[in-house]
Amino acid sequence: MIALAVVAALAFMFSAAPAQASAGDESPLALTTKVVSGQKFKAGDTVKIRLTAKNTSKKTIEMPAQSGLLVSFARQYLGEQETLTGGFVLDGFGEDDTYAYWDYYKALPGRVKAGESFSTTITYKAVAQDVANGGVFATLSYVNDTTSYEDLSFVFATVPASGKSDPTVRGTSKVGKLLTVAPGYTGVWNHNYEYQWLRNGKAIKGATKSTYKLKAADAGKKISVLIAGEDRAGFNGWAVFEANVAKKIAALTLKAPTPRVTGTTKVGKTLKATTSGWTKNTKKSYQWYANGKKIKGATKSSLKLTKAHAGKRITVKVTGKKAGYKTVVKTSKKTVTIKR
Repeated sequence: MIALAVVAALAFMFSAAPAQASAGDESPLALTTKVVSGQKFKAGDTVKIRLTAKNTSKKTIEMPAQSGLLVSFARQYLGEQETLTGGFVLDGFGEDDTYAYWDYYKALPGRVKAGESFSTTITYKAVAQDVANGGVFATLSYVNDTTSYEDLSFVFATVPASGKSDPTVRGTSKVGKLLTVAPGYTGVWNHNYEYQWLRNGKAIKGATKSTYKLKAADAGKKISVLIAGEDRAGFNGWAVFEANVAKKIAALTLKAPTPRVTGTTKVGKTLKATTSGWTKNTKKSYQWYANGKKIKGATKSSLKLTKAHAGKRITVKVTGKKAGYKTVVKTSKKTVTIKR
């Protein structure tokens, strides 16, 4: 199962800051979007998207001439009889390929006080076609009398439909295996995609493709991937999603045959722990026992027998560790009774 989380925004690619797409003249107001009806929807669900522009500074802002907010909402085109609530209708809707767009415009005053904000909430009842299409999409733009379409400052709000619109990660969750992510719904336009794989929430250096081969360092960790979809017009804004691998990454299994004790079983002689056949470069540690009791300080691969060992049977416990592998502990068979 892949968990989907819409990452609210990016000030820079894959950063934790709120996402804001901008080009040309920057908006003097902070533009934000919020999906207030749940991050995914089914047919019949009400989709609500709140779009807000706020003066986050501590002083009044003098606004450029004809400053305003433009909201665009896009979904599958079904017919002119459809209506949409919330906002200010600018010019109804038009048709671009198979998508219908509703535009809302609100003129801003000449002065905006510190802390003052302006919000529009789009309210829409989703239909089966929206689910089949993958989702709905909205933008909030700042415009003024000098702004061209290419110079809009804007933010995205993308609401995916439940089911097939989810991004999916395929592959076996085990060290050495290859994972592949397929983007889900990231907006109504064609997109370029960028990726960043994460280990326990932190970016993995160089892991920026749609595929990722699991490494030793991933064992026991949570792996996820951020997917950013850029609109085909090339604006600097992104609809960003996160796909999580449901299970923690499984470690590999060390090859570790039962160790053997070799040497003469007589006081004054030395016994050795033999670990032939173990996975190459396994780090081993040792603990020797006499009649099942730990021998203090006996932690090397060999043991020199003393009078204290006479009449007892010796075993050795070997612990093997290697990055990306499960730790293994193996104990040898008992020796014959140690002679004096």
